[in-house]
Amino acid sequence: MKHIVVDGDCIESIACQYGLEDSSAIWDNPGNAELKELRGDGSQLHPGDVVCIPPLKPKEYCNSLRDLL
Repeated sequence: MKHIVVDGDCIESIACQYGLEDSSAIWDNPGNAELKELRGDGSQLHPGDVVCIPPLKPKEYCNSLRDLL
């Protein structure tokens, strides 16, 4: 799955948007190696960047809506 970055996105907000508690599941995904090298930091994403979202496993989902805020 792919996510197109919009203004205000960072790797943590993207992770939560997809129900992941740990943003490293996305940032350390081999599909994001070039983006990681280009940006160096998940908070430095630019609109239009493409982030690869790994297949989600049930234990990685956020536990509640409160975790998303």
